[in-house]
Order: sequence, then C-alpha cells, then structure tokens
Amino acid sequence: MVTGNRTGIKWAGALLLALVALLAIGQSQRAHAATTNPASCSFADLQTAITGAGAGGTVQYTIDCTGASRVIFASTIAVSTALTIDGNGHEVVFDGNNAVRLFSVSGGAGTVFSLEEVTLQNGAAAANFGAAIINNNTAATVNITNSTLSGNSTAVNGIGGAVYSVNGVLNVYGSTFVNNSTDAGAATGIAGAIYAVNGTTNITNSTFNGNKALQGGALYFANGSVTLINNTLSGNGSPAVNSQGGGIYASVPVAAGPTQLTMKNNIIDGNVATQGPDAYIVFTPQFVLNNLFGDLTDTGLTAGVDGTIEDPAHGLGALADNGGFTDTMEIDNTSPAYQAGDDATCAAAPVNAVDQRGEPRPATGCAIGAFEPAADSDLSIAKTSFPVGPVTPGANIQYTLAITNNGPAEALASQLSVVDTLPAGFSNVVIVSSSPWSCVVALPTITCTRGLITMPVGTENIVFNVTSNPNSPETTAWVNKADVTVTPSAGQPADPDTSNNSSTVTNVASRAKTDLVVNKAISTMNPAAGATVTYRIRVRNLGPSTATNVKLTDVLPAGFTFEGWTGGTPAGCNSPTVGATGQTITCTKATMLPGSSFLVTFTSKVAIGPDGRPKNVATVTSDTQDPNLANNKGVEAASLP
Repeated sequence: MVTGNRTGIKWAGALLLALVALLAIGQSQRAHAATTNPASCSFADLQTAITGAGAGGTVQYTIDCTGASRVIFASTIAVSTALTIDGNGHEVVFDGNNAVRLFSVSGGAGTVFSLEEVTLQNGAAAANFGAAIINNNTAATVNITNSTLSGNSTAVNGIGGAVYSVNGVLNVYGSTFVNNSTDAGAATGIAGAIYAVNGTTNITNSTFNGNKALQGGALYFANGSVTLINNTLSGNGSPAVNSQGGGIYASVPVAAGPTQLTMKNNIIDGNVATQGPDAYIVFTPQFVLNNLFGDLTDTGLTAGVDGTIEDPAHGLGALADNGGFTDTMEIDNTSPAYQAGDDATCAAAPVNAVDQRGEPRPATGCAIGAFEPAADSDLSIAKTSFPVGPVTPGANIQYTLAITNNGPAEALASQLSVVDTLPAGFSNVVIVSSSPWSCVVALPTITCTRGLITMPVGTENIVFNVTSNPNSPETTAWVNKADVTVTPSAGQPADPDTSNNSSTVTNVASRAKTDLVVNKAISTMNPAAGATVTYRIRVRNLGPSTATNVKLTDVLPAGFTFEGWTGGTPAGCNSPTVGATGQTITCTKATMLPGSSFLVTFTSKVAIGPDGRPKNVATVTSDTQDPNLANNKGVEAASLP
C-alpha cells in the first residue's frame, strides 16, 4: 500500500533518522556508494543490486514486486556495511517463504541498515532469533521506515518473531507489525514482534496488531533506552497460562545497565495475557505521558496520573488500508484517544505533527496513538418560515434553512445532506436559492446535497417557496422538519453533537378573519319632506386579518333622490344618477388592512316627513371570513362613533 501523504511521511522519517545520518560512515564507503535498481523481482537481482550499491549505497526499486512477483528469499542476506533498500513508492514484498530469515545485520557503529517502504513477510528463524531481522551483539543501527513486517515467526520458544536486536540501535517509524509470532502463532516464546535488549530503541507512529508470544505479545524490552511515541498496540498477546504483557513486557534491569522507558501518546489497549493484559512493567518507567490502556493491571501506572487513561472501549477499528504506506487502526471522535494526546509531543520530533499515514496532526487536541482522525465538524440546522404563525390554507409559505458548520474543521461536502419533510398536501415547490447546495424535490421531501469539496466554517442558506394544503381544516398544525446529516467516512468524522441536527417550524391553518364595522350618520334626524340631508358612512376593519374585496352598499329608500357626492366621487365608488330615485350607492376596496377605515359623504333629498320616513341603512361585506355580522349593518344616527 503506497497511497497517502508520501512526502510528509518521508520528511518526518528523515528527521527521526537525522542523528543516524550524522554517524561516520567513512570516506572509503562514500567513495564506493552508489544507487542501483534491481532489474527484476528475482532474489538474484536483489543480491546483484546490493553488491553494486557498495558500502553506504542504496538499492532503489523502480518496479512493483508483489503477489506472484514478490521477491522470494532463497537464503538470508548478510548486511555488514551501511545499506539502504528503498521501495521508492512501489509495492515491494520480501518473502522468506516460511523457510529462511530475511536479513542478518553485523558490523560496528558505522553500519546503518535502512529499510524504507517495503514489506518483510514469512521470515523464519530455525535458530529461534529474529525471523525477519537479527542484529545480535553489534553496535549497528537498523532503521525501519514506512514498512510492514507480517507473518514472520521463530520456532518453538523463540525470541523476537520479527526483529531481534541486542546491543544495537533500532529505529522504527511509520511501520506496521502484524501477525508475527515466536512459535508459528502458538505463542510460546518471547517478543512476538520486537525483542530489544541492551541498546537504544525508538518506535514512533507505528502499529502492532495480532502479534503473539508468551511474554511480550508485541514488544519485549530489557535494559538500554526505549522510547515509544504515538504508537498503537492492540490485539496482541496470548491467553495462555502464565502469559505476561500482551502488548509490552518491560523486564527488570540487569547488570548490563539500567532500563530507561519513555512512553508518550501510546494506545496500548485490547491486548491479552493472564498477567498484565496490556503491559507487564516490572519497574517504574521514567517518562510517561498521556497513554491509553485498556487494563492497567501489572503496569505500575495509575489512571489520571501523568495523563494516563484506563478505558477498554478504545474505539479502534480493524487493521485496514486507511491511506499511507502501511495499514493502520482507525479511531474516530468517539474514542477516548481522540484529542487526548500531549500536543507538545505531537508537534515535536520525531512525530513532527503527522500520523503514521503522513496525515497532519492538529496543533491543539492531537490524538493518542498512530492514527490521527480528521478534525470533526459540528453541523447544525435552523429553520424559519414566512409568514410566521397562522396561514390561510392554500397560501404560499417561504421556508429558509440555515445550515451551519460550527467547526472546528471544514466538513467534507460529499458526506453532507439536508432533508426537508413537508406537511401532507403541500405542493408547488420552488427553490429560490440554494447554491452551493443542489436540491431534488420528491414530495413530500426535498433532499439537498452540497457541491464543491468542503463546507467551511460558517452558515449557508437554502430558501424555497411552497403552497400550503388548501384543504386543511381550521387549526391544523403544519409541522415542517428539516435534518442535516453527516455521514462518517475515512475523511469525515461523525458529527460530535447531533442534538442540533434537526429543526422544525410550525404554522397553523387559519382562514383569515376580520371584523368589519359600518356606521352611518345623518345631518338632521327629523328632516321635513323634500329637505336635503347629508349622509356620512364610515367603514372600519377591526382585524385581526386583512379584509379583501370589501364592498359598501347603501340602497336609498323609496322616493329618496341622490343629489351627489360631497367633494367628488370617492375612489372605488360608483356614480349614481343625480336627482333620480331608486339609486344604490356602492364603494369597493381591494383590501383593507387591520385598523384601517374609509369615509364617504353624499347628499340626498328626503321624500317623506319625519313621522313616516324610512331609515337609511348601509351594509358592508368582504370575501374574508367575518365571525361578527351584527355590526356589518349601519342605521343612520346623529353622529359617527
């Protein structure tokens, strides 16, 4: 697997090994050093390339060697001078065919053997030490960077299923050790993956899973200096009787020297052993900071001290291709390791603010372990409607969906969706604005997805109009619900707060109501026959709604004549025949707002004296429901209220 941030991984690994680069290799070695490229995936061509590279040289692959084309070792390659073997971004697999150890390192301090971007698998050690690599009683340095060691195994009661290092320097960066063992999986020996004694061992941004041994399912240390930073150890060890240290066994120092153990930002959780399921540490580690254990039994550590966490619910995913050169165990933002690391450790060498895959670690809130999940995004949604409150059935409503990314990180747009579920009977959806969201209408739902790559921190609006259900009974509650969803993926953690992912707005079906009032006044209450009087008629809308198609009607009594409008014909009023009897006065208004009124004035000649004169009555109507019809008729009075 060679996808991912290759440049970042190489840069971080290079800084880790900067000290190694300062080691004296000697002018004679430099003079003969070369870079060679194996012509094929044969074992013989690898040997030829190593010979051609010379002391201090580099063997660099330019082809893939995997599957049926993997490099099958016929014998162990002895390394006694400085040498680098680099997969160079290609799939390069070295296979011991369960028959031979792959590499044996010897030499002095100038011997630096570096493996980069390769896989060492199926190594076997009949002599019981280091099935993939042995560095025994030398001062040589072994560097393993961005590589995988898988399925290597010693014989019964062996030591160091993958790597055996005594007195030397071992640097491991960005690598994965999986299913290595000390007895073909039966776990009878010591150190399923790495055995390191009396030397200097640095392991950073690496993953150990499925390794088996009776003592130290993954790692076994004694004496020397051991530094473990931002590693993940899970699923290692053995349930056998007397098994110790499913993840790590740190032995008692002996006369050869003290053991200095530094552990920072490590996940050591979910391992198995009858003593010290996760770690069996028989002395006090000198430097411990922000480590996650599933079980602190036999570690000598205390939860809550120096950032130590004890939680068996580690939240680790299965070992998988999550990007980068090597498989990793993913965590998400529900893991106790999330944002629980020591930020200074993550920022400094050898971590250098990247994880095992080369993905960036945040400046604040970095994770414990080898895998750094993407920073999460808190999405929320708020929904509003216009008009607010009661709406006449069949009228339009405009809804606004405000989708907010509260951060702290941008959200992966492809993992976001908004679904709005309309009330029954709503129709005629018109999207007013939505960019950069695209919406599809399939009543009763509107589904919107976001374009572009990411949604930045901030708010974006989706606005649409819709026709309400014209057949809804009075007081029907129209509840409209909208949801924003974040679908977790490798590049998008789950939403940390789902309580703000839904929003509802309610409008009530209410046919418009208004209270229209008409009042009429006459200038003289007891006019003589043939006298001319002045009528004033006022129409008022007491609300609460706007009245539509308002009509004032005044049918003059028999014998009364219309003498004319005072001040000209009012807007919206007719023009009866002046001097004629049997006339009807009408005035119309398209709308009358709540609280509004209008007044009309005209003159009329009275046909009958006071004792027998019929009273003049005006009425008002509209298309808007009026629950109080008693005041829709106005009989003449001495004055207007």
